[in-house]
Amino acid sequence: MAAPGGARPRNFPPNYNPNALAGAMENLKFNRQPSSNHGGSPARPSNVIPFGQQPPPPGAYPRNPVPPYSTTPNAFPPNVVSGRPSGPPPGPHPSPFMSRAPPPGALPSSFGGPSAPSTLGSVIRSANPMAGSTLQTPISAPVPVAVGPTPSAPGAALAGHEFTATGSMPRPSGGPPLMSNIPSSRPYSQPPQIPPRFGSPPSGAPFAVGQPTPPLSVPPPPGSSPFSAPVSRAPYNMQFLPPPMQQVSPPPSIPGPMMQARALGMPPGGPQHPNQSMSLNQTPQSKIDPSQTPHIVYSSETILHDTRQGNQANPPPPTTSDYIVRDTGNCSPRFMRCTLNEIPCTVDLLSTSSLQLALLVQPLALPHPSEEPIEVVDFGENGPVRCSRCKGYINPFIKFIDQGRRFICNLCGFTDETPRDYHCTLGPDGRCRDADERPELCRGTVEFVATKDYMVRDPMPAVYFFIIDVSMNAIQTGATAAACSAISQVISDLPENLRTVVGIATFDSTIHFYNLKRNLQQPLMLIVPDVQEVYTPLESDILVRLSECKEQLETLLETIPTMFQSSRITDSAFCAALKAAFVAMKATGGKLLVFQSVLASVGIGSFSSREAEAKSSISASEKEAHKLLQPADKILKTMAIEFAENQVCVDLFITSQTYTDIASLSVFPKTTGGQVYYYYPFSALSDTAKLYNDLRWNVKRPQGFEAVMRVRCSQGIQVQEYSGNFCRRIPTDVDLPAIDCDKAIMVSLKHNDKLQEGTECSFQCALLYTTVSGQRRIRVSTLSLPCTNMLSNLYRSADLDTHFACILKQSVNEISSIPLTQVRDQATNTCINILYSYRKFCATVSSSGQLILPEKLKLLPLYTLALLKNTGLRSDGRPDDRSYWISNVNRLSIHLAIPLVYPRMVTIHNPEEQDSHDSVIPQPLPLVSSGIRDDGIYLLENGEDCLIYVGSSVKPSILQQVFGATSVEAIPDQFILQQLDNPLSKKLNAIMAEIRQQRCSYMRLKLCRQVDPQAEKLFRRLMLEDTTNDDGLLAQLIPVRDDLMVDTSKPLTRIGFVGLAVMGQNLALNFAEKGFPISVYNRTTSKVDETIERAKLAGNLPLYGFHDPKSFVESIQKPRAIVILVKAGAPIDATIKTLTAHLEKGDCIIDGGNEWYENTEQREKTVAESGLLYLGMGVSGGEEGAINGPSLMPGGSFEAYKYVEDILLKVAAFVSGSGPCDVLKTSGKLSNEELSEVFSDWNKGELLSFLIEITADIFRVKDDKGDEYLVDKVLDKTGKWTVQQAAELSVAAPTIEASLDSRFPSGLRGERISASKVFKSGGLDEVLTDHQTGSRKRMTETWSSLACLSTLQSTGCLEKSCVPCYQLWHQHSRSSV
Repeated sequence: MAAPGGARPRNFPPNYNPNALAGAMENLKFNRQPSSNHGGSPARPSNVIPFGQQPPPPGAYPRNPVPPYSTTPNAFPPNVVSGRPSGPPPGPHPSPFMSRAPPPGALPSSFGGPSAPSTLGSVIRSANPMAGSTLQTPISAPVPVAVGPTPSAPGAALAGHEFTATGSMPRPSGGPPLMSNIPSSRPYSQPPQIPPRFGSPPSGAPFAVGQPTPPLSVPPPPGSSPFSAPVSRAPYNMQFLPPPMQQVSPPPSIPGPMMQARALGMPPGGPQHPNQSMSLNQTPQSKIDPSQTPHIVYSSETILHDTRQGNQANPPPPTTSDYIVRDTGNCSPRFMRCTLNEIPCTVDLLSTSSLQLALLVQPLALPHPSEEPIEVVDFGENGPVRCSRCKGYINPFIKFIDQGRRFICNLCGFTDETPRDYHCTLGPDGRCRDADERPELCRGTVEFVATKDYMVRDPMPAVYFFIIDVSMNAIQTGATAAACSAISQVISDLPENLRTVVGIATFDSTIHFYNLKRNLQQPLMLIVPDVQEVYTPLESDILVRLSECKEQLETLLETIPTMFQSSRITDSAFCAALKAAFVAMKATGGKLLVFQSVLASVGIGSFSSREAEAKSSISASEKEAHKLLQPADKILKTMAIEFAENQVCVDLFITSQTYTDIASLSVFPKTTGGQVYYYYPFSALSDTAKLYNDLRWNVKRPQGFEAVMRVRCSQGIQVQEYSGNFCRRIPTDVDLPAIDCDKAIMVSLKHNDKLQEGTECSFQCALLYTTVSGQRRIRVSTLSLPCTNMLSNLYRSADLDTHFACILKQSVNEISSIPLTQVRDQATNTCINILYSYRKFCATVSSSGQLILPEKLKLLPLYTLALLKNTGLRSDGRPDDRSYWISNVNRLSIHLAIPLVYPRMVTIHNPEEQDSHDSVIPQPLPLVSSGIRDDGIYLLENGEDCLIYVGSSVKPSILQQVFGATSVEAIPDQFILQQLDNPLSKKLNAIMAEIRQQRCSYMRLKLCRQVDPQAEKLFRRLMLEDTTNDDGLLAQLIPVRDDLMVDTSKPLTRIGFVGLAVMGQNLALNFAEKGFPISVYNRTTSKVDETIERAKLAGNLPLYGFHDPKSFVESIQKPRAIVILVKAGAPIDATIKTLTAHLEKGDCIIDGGNEWYENTEQREKTVAESGLLYLGMGVSGGEEGAINGPSLMPGGSFEAYKYVEDILLKVAAFVSGSGPCDVLKTSGKLSNEELSEVFSDWNKGELLSFLIEITADIFRVKDDKGDEYLVDKVLDKTGKWTVQQAAELSVAAPTIEASLDSRFPSGLRGERISASKVFKSGGLDEVLTDHQTGSRKRMTETWSSLACLSTLQSTGCLEKSCVPCYQLWHQHSRSSV
């Protein structure tokens, strides 16, 4: 089948809207109420309709067989349009979001300008050097490093590494969106000519582009009130025209298969491909040469990216680069990216590579303004076409057969009938003839109009409820006044339609609601004093339509700060206020925006300060510190789940100067899809403008309500876990009371079957949500990637940014449940395992002193080590700072992940430097202290904060120009950036404006003086590339390199095994037979040799033997997992002691013996002191079960279990669809009465016994407290341990004790034989003989049943405590719903 997408039959695209995000954040037309101006009415003003979009006709017009398309304007996110305009209306129009008008002739005709030749692979020169970057590795004399094509090779002009700058938000080049003939990032041999496009201006005609209004506002001018409205300007007072586009040679094509190790069947020699890897040489001092370390060189190139080309997926550009996407079948990488752009066919291949398999999904991500908008498709009452089996949505990778009458789902492979009104004949290429006319068949992202089938109620209105802290601390610090000022200014930015509803409340130790009805002369305060059993004082009038109460609300916000000015109440009923507001919003749902300043100290959900406990934990030990990052009270999680179930989203604005326990407060945003904003220490002087801009972007950004998201995968891959800010009520779906353009969700994937080489694996994200204007939409993004059996292809197709974002988010998921040292070790080990696997299996032979890095992941060790120095993973941070960092990373979008840990630094003191660059922002500097001058001023930013570093010897004239002060000491700690009439001041203001616009965040400035020792220490710690700093990245790279410089003559195994008796050997062979390389060790070396020989005879299984514990441990990949199967008691302790001497923090020991649980708990505590994990795992099934499928019963650390989950699930016995089972009751479908009859029949034959008799009776006994059978309520536990534990707890268990006593005679065989003689002499023999009757057929059936039972028992299927049960138990115990 031909590639989805392709040239449209016309030059002008459908639903063309080059200004979908007109006017940046100020003029976002996101989900506005539909206008009544349609059809032949005159064109609307430029501030109503975006540039290039004409009013569509009313309603949706019928079309057969193509479904009708929605024509409701401004009902969707800003990049979603409806209707098919024929051209731009005359007159000036506002420019796209973050775009600037290009000069005449600057762009080719495909951008609406004069025609100009171009090549696929061309680049647009951006005005920002941060927009893209090229990784350069300097070549030193001692060790040549392959970094790209040689000058004589094709593509030499682009020699270097494919990595881009950290920290740049995608930057536009201006102009309308690209067409089907857009230059692509994939090379072609012939540079095609780009013809003029229909609707483009005549040659040489400039664009008519208006100046955008400001997305954010600047701080108040000096002398004005800190609570007055910030002054609006053009986007940070900036207007800049990019230079003309320049031609750049196309990049070299991807080389052939990389060299693989002999273990994968590849020859040992061969030339090294230029883009394969790089090596870092070892200096004589055993340190890494800084001249050879990979670093970033920033570039200003804009990449033009086709998502598919030549019927193949096109690897996406780096997230930190400036790129423009044309959707040609796969969705834009802004919406969904995969860690691997080629999917491994088997789990073994993925495990060998140690790479991650995950998706980063950002369903409502902001597009580039020059990209084509997302089209909306309306299928009418029938809704979109879907697969009847997996419910996947129609997409470009559906295959139509039988002349279009049927289609094959690309996700589940099911064949469905094509709806009659959707049928279309197929062309020669196998595609529908009208595929290019149907967005859902040629685009990777499309939005469907949802029908009533997708609604459980009417779409909710836009509801905004503001809650303000008016306690004494909030009043005195100015936080209350700042919040009221921000809300008052943001009211005008709320959606302008009749459905918008608002409410407001204040709280201290009580809760104060306000009646905002228009007929009242002034708002009426209603006080709720009960903060334990909270309620809403009025059923109505608390939430009022904005159009009816705007004046009253503005008046109230002006009076609140003075109303509580004399308050001396220090307590805060935070949770009670949330609960009361929730009661008012429960019927509708909506956004709950809370301004909090102090610790929640009274009422429901109150908690005491844990700051002192946190300080003592950090100073003494990190073992228990992670518990302070968990909520203080479980009721908070219960409340948050209730909020999420009723579609209430909580956003927190924490304006504090003291400890507020963000770990507890952040439960609400995390569960409800909200966000935490943190202003510490809050300053009314410097933070008021930031608070206003944060609130303004919160309500104006593209967003939706009451959303549900699901990710579907092709057969062979399934979703393992979701990670982000959401609530999950069922395993397959993610519930999002609110979703916006800034939030991303990580989706971890796993194999459940093999994939076929040469096929493609598809991923589809479907988001059902309600727009702010109250319309239900389904946004569907589909990504299809090739499958591969080549290990080298995985490293070549790896996505660095997505991999690092996954490591970052995985660390956040663990940081509140395990000690911080283990989190750091896990992040480091993840990186080391990837690099080790590459070095072993794919890299060519190299010196033992070289650090071999794969081409696509060469910056991964630097980013990982930078992560370890970040706020969240440092042990010396404040608990609130770390909790906020966790909350921020949870929802962090992928393009901000790298800047967060690897900031950029620019100079401020040199006004002439800007003239030599094409950007407002100067060329970023490397993060090294040697480049910092004492007489310089530098700005360092990470997407969250901006740090201004002022040297101790800066000239007074420069200080006067920048800060208005004549000395460093005279600069105030909390200063507002002012624009003075001089070049340096204008430069700093311009840089700050540009950075804030790139990050979509009004980052505040923090002053750092060199003369301040604490500030100097902080700044030097951020110099990540220092060679003299022991805490620097280069110093930390040494142990990473040393970990990789191990012997690779033997493969790195997946798991280790100690204890090679017959059962141990069988279990080890079972592991190896399932495809997991395993290392084995035994104190008696002959057992090791015997096991190796058995592995060879079984077909050269991947089993490797070792005769000493050190080499055994070192042969296992990190984090190591070792199973011990030795005799219970002292032998286990001795084995643990032997292994612990060689294990490292984060490694795991699994005790496979059926040990007394108290011993297991004690050993878990003991090994935890060494940073090790411990898992007790009973193994049942005997020698045959060990090799055919044992019952594995894990218990203990769930983190340890996750290490080996995939192995245990494959090795353990498992009945498909049900897990462990009782054969007669589950498989035989027998009731308790029927079971009683079966055992009664057995008791009349050779099975005649007391146990069979009482078992038949037991099945008939019913519970005296209900109608259920008593046997169904009896737990299957070992009686001896139960009785022992009952005695320890002083709990009477006479029934269990009597049952245990009755079992003792079964072990006294001699006594029973003597007793039988007594019975015989007493005349009981005849009675027993009478029961020994029955037909031969019944006996045969009985023995057949027993044989079946025996087989299942030996394979472990009768055990009720096994791996599947452990998973279900843990999921239930950790479930949030």
